[in-house]
Amino acid sequence: DGLDAFLDGCEEDGFGDSDGESDEQDCFYAGTMESDDLAVVKSTDSGVEREIAALQILESKLLEAKSILSKNPLSGICDKEGAMSDEDWYCSILVRSELHTLTFYSGLCKAVLRRMRKEEFRSIGDIDSRHIENTADVFLAIRHGSM
Repeated sequence: DGLDAFLDGCEEDGFGDSDGESDEQDCFYAGTMESDDLAVVKSTDSGVEREIAALQILESKLLEAKSILSKNPLSGICDKEGAMSDEDWYCSILVRSELHTLTFYSGLCKAVLRRMRKEEFRSIGDIDSRHIENTADVFLAIRHGSM
């Protein structure tokens, strides 16, 4: 069934627990930050430039994770189908929730980057956009005072 296929896919991708890996390493995001990415952040001049570079890296990693997770066959299931097991249904809910979280945080990265670069943006007004914009405002107020 779908849950077994998902778990088998995780094992094939190197996320299995059979090699005595620690729980810390046994997750979807293990090893997503490359040393080259960190070198880019360290090589920039000012604190704001370093923060912009770090946010760009974070955004790209979030989008990469979203792309990988969206390939899961359970990601598109919105209604419980008659032949679907309860395990698959709950797994599909978790996958969709994770996709929504990744979408939110990648949108937050974009909103913070726009503000840091002083770019104009008109919100489309949906509830996620309002939450993203409000969270970006709060983040920048805490981190940078008034920007």
